[in-house]
Amino acid sequence: MSDPAQERSEVLATLERAVTLLIGAMDPRLIPPCGMSIGFAVRGARDAGGVASIPGNLVEEGGRLHTAGLSGFMPTRGSPGSSSRR
Repeated sequence: MSDPAQERSEVLATLERAVTLLIGAMDPRLIPPCGMSIGFAVRGARDAGGVASIPGNLVEEGGRLHTAGLSGFMPTRGSPGSSSRR
């Protein structure tokens, strides 16, 4: 079993590589107007705190794809910045 901090770092790096590949290869016309979510979880994630994602989604603007935020792990329910939605 690996170090949890190292695993989270590796998950973020994998997510960022995937986003970079998508931005470079995906036709922006395939993105819906609301954007596209993408995430990656640590092995055995049991809640949102184990899932890294791009807040604000991948979006198309001016015929190009870009991220609307920086990748990071989602807050767990009840933590600052978390949503009460399920």
